[in-house]
Order: sequence, then C-alpha cells, then structure tokens
Amino acid sequence: MLLLKLFILFPLILIAALLLVRLLQARRQQQALQAIRQRLQTAHPPQPGEQQITVDICTPAHGKRLWPLHDSDAAGVLNVGKNGLRLHAETLAGPAMEQYFPRDAQHIRWLGRHGLRQLDRYWLLLGNGEVLRVRPAGGVKMAAQSSPSLYRALLGDATPASVAVAGFALESNPAAQRVTTAFAVLGLYALWQLVLAPRWVLLHPGKPLLLAALALPALLGAGLALRALLRDQVPKGAAALLSVLLFGSLLAGGLAGLLQLDRILATPQRHAYAMQQTDYFRAAGLPDLDLRSTRGYWAPCPKGHTEQFTLAHGPLGFWQLDSDSYADAVQFYQRAQLMAQATGTMTRVCN
Repeated sequence: MLLLKLFILFPLILIAALLLVRLLQARRQQQALQAIRQRLQTAHPPQPGEQQITVDICTPAHGKRLWPLHDSDAAGVLNVGKNGLRLHAETLAGPAMEQYFPRDAQHIRWLGRHGLRQLDRYWLLLGNGEVLRVRPAGGVKMAAQSSPSLYRALLGDATPASVAVAGFALESNPAAQRVTTAFAVLGLYALWQLVLAPRWVLLHPGKPLLLAALALPALLGAGLALRALLRDQVPKGAAALLSVLLFGSLLAGGLAGLLQLDRILATPQRHAYAMQQTDYFRAAGLPDLDLRSTRGYWAPCPKGHTEQFTLAHGPLGFWQLDSDSYADAVQFYQRAQLMAQATGTMTRVCN
C-alpha cells in the first residue's frame, strides 16, 4: 500500500514542486520587467506633444517558446507622437531596442487575446518585418481595458475586428475537447480504482521495470496530444498544460489497468501469515503485510499468531491483497470498540 501511495504521490509532488519553482521564477521575472520600465521612463521622457505609455513586449523568439515563464520577455516605453511611435525597450537578456513605427494600419495591427482564457490579454502587433507583440503594462484587467483604447487612439476611430476581440476559446476547440475528455475519463477511472474503492491493495510491484515502462507510452501519448493541440492552433501554454495533465492521467490510468488485468489473470489464494508485531504480518516468500490501518484489531493476539489472508499474484508480477478478506471483521471490531469505550467492557479476544 505504501508503494502504491508513493507511486501516486511522487509525480504529484514533483509537478507541484516544479510549478512552485516556475511561479517563483515568474515573479522574479515580472519584478525585473517592472524595474526596466521604471528605468526607461526616466531615461526616455516624452517629447513635447508626445504621450508616454509603459508596455510589455513579446519578441518573436520568445513567442516561439513552448511554455515560457511569462508572456513577455521585454519591457519599455512607447512615446506616441502625431505621426509615429518611438519604442525604447530592453529584454531580460539585456539587449536594448529602439524602433520607430509609423502610425498606419500596415505597422500597427490588432492581435487580440493570446493565451489561456483565464489569462486573457489584448495584444497589438507592431512592425512589418520582425513583428513585436505589445500591450500596455499592468494587470490582466488593466491590459484588457487599455489595449483596445490604445489601438483606436493610434489609428483614429478604427475598431478591432470582432473575431480578434473574441480571442481563443479553449472549450470549443476540438483537439482540446478530445484531450480534456481523455484526461477526465482516465483520471476518474484511476481515482475510483486506486483511491475511492481500492478493494485490492498493491503490496509489491514484482517487476518494478513494468511500472517504469508505463512512463514511455504515457510520454508518447502526451507528446502526440501536444502535437495535435498545436496543430489545431491551441495556444502553446494551454497545450503544454493539457499535455502534462494527460501524462499524469495516463500514468495513473495505466497503473490501475495493469493491476486490474493482473487480477483477472491471477487465481487468488489464501496464505498463512505469522504476526511479528501488532498489525504487522510476515510469511516466507510473500510480501510483508503492514495493517496498521486496522487500528489494533490484532492487538490482543500474541506474537506468532497465524492469520489467513487472500492474495492475488498474476503473470504481470503484482502482489495484491484482498482487503475484503478481513475488512468485515475489522469493521465489526471497530464498531464494537466504540461501544466498549462507552461501557468500559472488553470486546475482543484473539481467536
């Protein structure tokens, strides 16, 4: 049982740790971008007749990254004049950028929302060759409100296209729907088999390489899902997140499926175990049984007491314990123990 818990919990703990590290790195990156904006505001004040706007920038190279820490890798100021825009910016890597863009629809275009739906931000595209994604700096709500206004201010009364404003809807994308359905089905199956109704308890994997081999088809499935999502124009961040979730559900669902298949192919047999200490049993050639979850059911029994347990050992090599072979007796004892605590009487002797 401990091995099964470790197998389930280790990937979850690892993923949680990686996410925490990425969140901390993203926070530091955001602070660095804020420092760049403040420095450039002082270094490049607006000229008479210009309006200065602090902006976040996504360079073409950063836009190609699969799962970046932050949606922008540069920050700067945009000095908006009557005929054009002067951009002063720096990337996190250090290189400075200074560019001029005429105020026309050829050099200023509307991108709309880009990214996960809950992180929607409205972006503008600046440039005609090497295109930069630009949005006003600030939180999600501020950027969403400011970008359309900035676009209209730069191009007169132009209105962003309704399709662009609508942005990407993850829930209506066919590839995302298929991956989400697969994740939900596999996750629910694994949850039911391993957590909610685990009649059979994994004692020993028998063939540890078989468990390790589960990662290969899970990784392949997640990779194919990622490819399909990107081909269906799902944003890279959302595609990567869905693929990671699918990888976890494939691992858990694959383990539950192998355990069930091994039980079907096995012939459960009863085995005699000798108690080494309270709720801990051992038998030659068989996995040890740690039954401390029974809360002292065998406490009245002396060391060496023999008990029969039902185990399944199939061709896949898993050793599984049938908890139903002792669960009824333990539950009866636990109910009687509650009554004994109230009455002060002894309710259990070793058979």
